[in-house]
Amino acid sequence: MREHGDDLRVGRRGDGGLFEEPALRLEAAFQVGTGGIARLWARLSLEQVVYRRALSEHRVFVGESVEARLILENRKALPVPWLELRETLPRGMPTRRVRTAPGAVPGSQVLERATGLGRRDRLEWPVTLDAVRRGYYRVGPARLRSGDLFGFFEREQETGRPVDGIVVSRNVDVGQTVAASLQAPTLFLIARDLTQ
Repeated sequence: MREHGDDLRVGRRGDGGLFEEPALRLEAAFQVGTGGIARLWARLSLEQVVYRRALSEHRVFVGESVEARLILENRKALPVPWLELRETLPRGMPTRRVRTAPGAVPGSQVLERATGLGRRDRLEWPVTLDAVRRGYYRVGPARLRSGDLFGFFEREQETGRPVDGIVVSRNVDVGQTVAASLQAPTLFLIARDLTQ
């Protein structure tokens, strides 16, 4: 039972309180410093990291394939210890020798790659897409995710504008004029490349 004059003191100055131990002060400074460095590294992790894709064709026939090159570049002096790429691909154009997962958007699949990039480093992955049925297809957008060396903090961003393509049937030849529908007077000229 406590009496009126009793004083409950947990710790007094000079008796080895929490931050009077040099080892604990050093540990606290180390943790604060590590946390600050980790947060800064995560913030800078995707700065000057460039992602682009190059497709061999934007218009193909059923049965043909499209060669895609997925290119990641780190243009800064700071290395990127880990980086995840999630590229959205059309489900109607299956990939060869590459495993994908169903995408969040109907009709899409996701290609995932994980890597690290050194200072001013560049990586390239070839991907083959098979045109198995006709239709309008979109490649992209892609998402990049990275963070600090310790995995404490992360950063994610969408990158790579979507690229549209079309797959037409073999019974429609390039240069042939076709009707958009049986009742519509609108005609389309099928061309492999509209820049020609």
